[in-house]
Amino acid sequence: PHIRRIGEEKKGCDRSQGHKPRRWVVERTFAWLSKCRGILVRYEKKDINYLALIQMACGLFWYRRLHRMGRCEANVVVT
Repeated sequence: PHIRRIGEEKKGCDRSQGHKPRRWVVERTFAWLSKCRGILVRYEKKDINYLALIQMACGLFWYRRLHRMGRCEANVVVT
């Protein structure tokens, strides 16, 4: 576990092998997802619908991020 118990000594971490703390990535992702009210307050009763809503929100966030970076073509015509 990441949180040690009371009285437990702190273990040394060997970062030479490339193990870096990445908790901020998870926290940032949860912060992005909490902006969607449908995900924050679970209205969906079926798990499959809730999972689809999460996937759609993630896709929307990635589209917006790519669009800001100028890597997304906005002139795509769907017929």
